[in-house]
Amino acid sequence: MKKSPQVIIGLLTLMIALTVISCLPKDFGKNELLETIKNSNINNAVAERIKEHGLKDFFPPTIVMVVGNLIPIFGVIGFFLVLYIFISLYHKKVMAMIDKGTYEPKPINIRWDHICLLIGLVFVFLGPGISLTVSAFFGVRFWSITTGSIPFLVGIAFLIFYGFLKKQKSVK
Repeated sequence: MKKSPQVIIGLLTLMIALTVISCLPKDFGKNELLETIKNSNINNAVAERIKEHGLKDFFPPTIVMVVGNLIPIFGVIGFFLVLYIFISLYHKKVMAMIDKGTYEPKPINIRWDHICLLIGLVFVFLGPGISLTVSAFFGVRFWSITTGSIPFLVGIAFLIFYGFLKKQKSVK
């Protein structure tokens, strides 16, 4: 029996929701930060709390740990799921073309300059995103700001390599 993707996605969503709900502490409503916000000026209380501790006080630590561990797991699973879908669709297309007799194998033409540009842009925007996320959760510290510097610099290197490839193509 073949399950549809909607059923699988629904079950995964249910598992995530139940995992997050099971991590909530019993006294979730009795949060010191929430009491501070109710009893004083909201802007000043939140701003002071964020300056002192970052955003980690807004979420129970168990939820942050569970969600923090689930993000890379689902990222990897999602990547391979998308890769599987693309490969299976391409395979079905090629099989249908073979059945009709219209299939002509074509050489693969890889545009390395476009691949370098894409990877470079992804890493250039990923580096500051990582730094901002880590700074939001752990406060603004030197190590939290520089966390995304390696992906950022890798992206800059890919963009420089893209420039060299473009210059080399224009010389030819």
